[in-house]
Amino acid sequence: MISITQDAELMTNIISANPVPASNRFFAFTDEKTHPSVISHGQDGKLDLIINVNDKPQLKNLGEIWKISGSVRAISLLQDVNLKVWIAVATDAGGGKSRFYLIYDVKPTALLSYSKDNIVEASDLLPEIHGIYMSNFTRTVQSKEFPLVFLALQPWDRITKEDQLAYLNISVDDSKTKVSLNTSWRLATNTLKILDVTFGTCRLGQGAFVLYKTTTGLKLQLRVFGGNDFSVELTAPSGASCLSSYVDPDTNSSVFLVGGTNITVYKYGDYNRSTGTGTKLSTDPPSGLRDIHTARYERRLTIWYTTSDDAAYYYSTTTDAINKGKLVQLLAEGEGGQISGLLYSNNDKSVSVKTLVSVDESGNLTVLQQGSDTDMWETHPLFVISERDNIEVDSFTVRIKAISDTTSNKNEYTSKCSLHLSTSGYARVLRNGRAALVDKAGAWYETDHTGVLTLIIPTADFSCQTFAIDKFKAQNGHETAINVNINPSSKLNDKLKSIKSGKALLDAKTQSGKNLIKPGTVSEKDADNAVDMIKKLNQMHINMSSPTKSDAEASLNSNTETKPKTYAGSSPWDFFLYILKKAEAVKTWFLQIVDGVTHFVCEWAGKVYRFFLNSISAIGKALSWVFAKIKVGCKAIIDFIGFIFNWDFILDYADSIVTLGNSGLEYGMNLLDGLDSKAQAFIDGLTADLKGRQQPDSVPTTPKAASLFTNDTSNDIHHGVGYNWSSYQLHHGGFKDNSTFSMDPMKRHPDGHPDGPLMDVFEDFVDEIDTITTLMKTLAHSVTKLFSGECTSSDFFNEIKEASIDAVCGTLKNLVDAFLKSVKFVLQTFKDVGNYAVNIPIFTSLWKTISKGRDLTLFNVVALITAIPASILHKLTVVCKTEAPKLKDKLDEDTFKQYVEGNTKLNSELGKEILLTATISGAAAVILGGEAALIMFMMSSVKNEENGSDISPLSGNVIDCVMFNFSMLSLICSWPRDEEFEVGLRQKVSSFFLPVS
Repeated sequence: MISITQDAELMTNIISANPVPASNRFFAFTDEKTHPSVISHGQDGKLDLIINVNDKPQLKNLGEIWKISGSVRAISLLQDVNLKVWIAVATDAGGGKSRFYLIYDVKPTALLSYSKDNIVEASDLLPEIHGIYMSNFTRTVQSKEFPLVFLALQPWDRITKEDQLAYLNISVDDSKTKVSLNTSWRLATNTLKILDVTFGTCRLGQGAFVLYKTTTGLKLQLRVFGGNDFSVELTAPSGASCLSSYVDPDTNSSVFLVGGTNITVYKYGDYNRSTGTGTKLSTDPPSGLRDIHTARYERRLTIWYTTSDDAAYYYSTTTDAINKGKLVQLLAEGEGGQISGLLYSNNDKSVSVKTLVSVDESGNLTVLQQGSDTDMWETHPLFVISERDNIEVDSFTVRIKAISDTTSNKNEYTSKCSLHLSTSGYARVLRNGRAALVDKAGAWYETDHTGVLTLIIPTADFSCQTFAIDKFKAQNGHETAINVNINPSSKLNDKLKSIKSGKALLDAKTQSGKNLIKPGTVSEKDADNAVDMIKKLNQMHINMSSPTKSDAEASLNSNTETKPKTYAGSSPWDFFLYILKKAEAVKTWFLQIVDGVTHFVCEWAGKVYRFFLNSISAIGKALSWVFAKIKVGCKAIIDFIGFIFNWDFILDYADSIVTLGNSGLEYGMNLLDGLDSKAQAFIDGLTADLKGRQQPDSVPTTPKAASLFTNDTSNDIHHGVGYNWSSYQLHHGGFKDNSTFSMDPMKRHPDGHPDGPLMDVFEDFVDEIDTITTLMKTLAHSVTKLFSGECTSSDFFNEIKEASIDAVCGTLKNLVDAFLKSVKFVLQTFKDVGNYAVNIPIFTSLWKTISKGRDLTLFNVVALITAIPASILHKLTVVCKTEAPKLKDKLDEDTFKQYVEGNTKLNSELGKEILLTATISGAAAVILGGEAALIMFMMSSVKNEENGSDISPLSGNVIDCVMFNFSMLSLICSWPRDEEFEVGLRQKVSSFFLPVS
């Protein structure tokens, strides 16, 4: 039987990526999977492409790929209904000249590779190009469709600094495409500067509508390029700055919009004569326009624009009643300085999606999307993957794991299985580290080789869609019906219940110890109102999540057909993003039941806004608004009721793990001081002994590897999002795809090293040290095979054990005739390598983000991977000790020796901390071992005959102390069992994890 475990957290995720800074100009378009893509004219004159490659957003140098020469001066992009794109580029050729290139008829993903058949360069240098404008109007040339391309450039027949508009001739000769400047068509006026160009059609023909400066002021000109040679110049409205157009479906003639101090509408009767003045739109923008776009579907019309105070608005109306629309402020002042054109896509037959790319307050590109199924605008950062940097993304993280109760039925194999998943509304997510779209229709999503599907849903609040899984499909294609519902925000309910009063809310502290609300910034009255509404909304959320609902609750969730729509399909949720930004200034806000349906209501600037609370995500939006009202943003909410990593606690654990390992190595090296001429025989015997050593039980790298070592009570822990976060980073954070390993050459100091050999044997040591460091790199790369699930733990153990023993023992045998300190130097080198800064793509940058400046070493890799789940297990099992063990600066080789030998002089508290570190970390490593490859010390234990109890594996023979191994399962540490604390700790840990033999 197939079962599904699930866990979800509201948290700040760390993603290996960089934000995308805004540029001189950018164009958004849609790739074949409906992901938004961008081309950007950067400040450095480069032409950048942001596009998903294998569902991961990447930054590419488009100019370099397509062999475009020179610094970019101007760009334009056009995409047709078949998603093919045309990109026009002008570059600086020097001497007041420009090169021109046209990439044509290319699918978005095909932009990633050069094709000589899809790019053409103008055969001659052109006058200096200032702007490029591509028309939706096309011309057929040798059965190929090309858009009309217009250039704003230095007049070709004048030396004065003016602008002229011209278009390009495109021809095909002997299957070779050619472009050249058409000098027979131009504007009827020599302009000082062309400000904007748009295109339209009317009974006079197809033409360009141009806004420009002249010596006598701003002018407009309609210049026909199809039909006849008609042109007319009009006086432009005061302050005009931008143009757009749409075709009126009733007249089939274009309507031109001129943006400036106002929006002026020019219909055919206005622009066909020089005295036409147009008609001002009845709804004035709050400030002057900087840019304007239009989107029309049948009679529904949306006008998008940015203003001089960097706000973004859209105006929803109809073509037959343009003055009876609704103005919506989408982005507040300072947040909408640049926007792309509107992208429309249909994710399935019932859902259309609007996408905008804008610039946030940090100057980086951000994506805004609205699905027609919810009408809610969602925002998330536009980023590209990086091996060296990280960004923080506030998100819901959902971990879903498929588990089978059989090992023999191929119809229920969960490795690389697929789950049919749907959501309550359209959303963009990261699915096991890759971009994906989810919606009500549902789709199949493949798990990883452990049967896990992890979804990261970026959010700017704590509203999230719900999920449902109705089918399981094994790799052989067999499908099984299942029924699983997932509400990512359900964990927040209990935490919200803890808020009892306004005063308690004002006094509340976050998990990191900060004030939730800055003292003196929120009145007790507002706090009381907020708590009252939080209680009601939270109870609604609980009721709606419950499998059984009362009639009233059911009606609340079923009124999907009564979703209010006004003004060409606009919804009250159109306004929510802006009202959320203005929450602090709103004076009146309450819940109201109308016709049995609950609404969230607020009054702002003389208008009443009602939001229909018919879904869990809608309730989440209302809760987010209430917290915004009391000046608590998303990050503070996460710190208050979400999941946070206590990095100080985790780093203390990591330091203790590293200290424990280093102390074991130091102790092992000191054992060498007792060796004499018997060393040669010792090494021969040791080699045979190690190679005969019993390997761990073979475990396949499938979901069974983890489930074999767990019981039912452990599911909530080791299936948790936080517990598996380090495993997720290894599998899907980029480490798996970038498993290269590098380290700078280590400096060797034959005379300066405190344990260095003498000069006459130093060269021999150089060769042997190189053997060891090469082994380290080989082991670091071996993890890739384990990630892919191509070998069992037994195969992997044998491979690594043989390599380690041969390298280490061979090195010792070759140096047996050197000074005893030379052998110690070899072991010291292993220790140095383990503590030497290395570069592992993705993981190095992740480590530096959270470790407050510590270098990443091989030992720290072990520590970081193990310390995160160990810290969570610690808090569940060690109730009496709230702080992490702190062995750093307290444990050294002497105290380690005391611990190993049971010396009563050892401080009892320090002994307990050593025991705590080893036991908790060992247990965590076993569970994590079923999910990811770990770098581990593979040690054997010896018997202390004096007290009759096992002692630390780290006190084994010398070579065991330095044998670096990657392993699927790490051996559980066996420690002395005669201490009361130790027995209680083991029993507690065992209640979560079954022991491994």
